[in-house]
Amino acid sequence: MKKKTSWLTFTLVLASLVLLAACGGTSPTGEEQTPEATTSAAEETAVPPTTDTAGGDIITLYVGPELVDCTGVAPQQCMQVKEDPNAEYTLFYGQIDGFTFEPGYEYELQVRAESVENPPADGSSIKYTLIDVISQTPVSTTTTTMTPSVSGGGELAGTSWQLQSLQGAEVLADTE
Repeated sequence: MKKKTSWLTFTLVLASLVLLAACGGTSPTGEEQTPEATTSAAEETAVPPTTDTAGGDIITLYVGPELVDCTGVAPQQCMQVKEDPNAEYTLFYGQIDGFTFEPGYEYELQVRAESVENPPADGSSIKYTLIDVISQTPVSTTTTTMTPSVSGGGELAGTSWQLQSLQGAEVLADTE
């Protein structure tokens, strides 16, 4: 009986040590980076922001000509923005105070980016405020309508079609 109790105690102590070791945190080393330390390619190539006397950084944002579907807390429409005019657009889930988006225009905006001390769980930690609309350029939205055609030059519209085979199996001629 005493052997069983000591073996059970040893097993419980060992399991407790394993659980404590698994729950213990590690401090980041030089090889690991915390999310605050990582930088994106856009941040590396963008013009460094200047600091405004009212607080926050002054940055230039380039806004794309249309809103796109995106999903944050819920499905919504997001602006496409970039900080470098040569970079790819990224989704912008927030708002820019004082800016009203109009589809069909590309914008170059000067905005103030300020840190929010206690942001809501579903909100941004940065507040953007419009300082100036540097440019608002209309984008041509020409759509090309394609008319399907047969390789011989004939039109597909108005053509009568007859099913001859379905998934490799012949279809009877008298069935429709």
